[in-house]
Amino acid sequence: MVITGSGRLFVVILPVARYDFPFMIKALLLILAPGRTWERIARSRRSIPFVFFIYLVPTIAFSLLVELAGHNFLAPSFADQGAKLLSREVALTYGGIEFGAGLLVVLLAAPSIKLCSETFHNRNTYTQCFQVAGYALGPFYLIHMFDAIPVLSPWLTFAIGIFFSFATLYHAIPQVLKPDPPHAFGLFVMSGFALTMTSLIARMITLLALPAKMHLH
Repeated sequence: MVITGSGRLFVVILPVARYDFPFMIKALLLILAPGRTWERIARSRRSIPFVFFIYLVPTIAFSLLVELAGHNFLAPSFADQGAKLLSREVALTYGGIEFGAGLLVVLLAAPSIKLCSETFHNRNTYTQCFQVAGYALGPFYLIHMFDAIPVLSPWLTFAIGIFFSFATLYHAIPQVLKPDPPHAFGLFVMSGFALTMTSLIARMITLLALPAKMHLH
């Protein structure tokens, strides 16, 4: 992404390694085929740096780019309903805050899930809990793309995103964390609550930091 002296914003797509793109769309696969996708995730046993840099960072960045570019593309069509174009300063500030908040959610959710796991006497590693948090939040981040629609409430996309994260988390618990069957549902509920609360706090901080953004929806 390049900003010229005239204030115009250009998006430059750089060549990426061929193995990057499949992990960016894994979030979509977790929505469409969560069971099979989690089986592959469990077998792969990816490291924390891999999940963070190869999956999370591209997924959040892609979603954010679509949201910001899409908003300015659609805003003129909804001008009569109060939609406004995002200025360069607002776009960069909001983009930076939302990107950082998205990564922070995973860093907070992973230890929360590990704590929940230990409550049920599971001996899961931090890497396993990070995999669950990171991959389960992928659908949540993808749904943020629909924030590009100026008149759509950010809380609606939040609710839909959390719903899909809950749905894929249901498959993650037995595939990755593998608790005892009597504890599986309890761990699922507590882990889902941890994802929801961390995501909710991050979204509130993002919107409160940019009150103008709230008036665009």
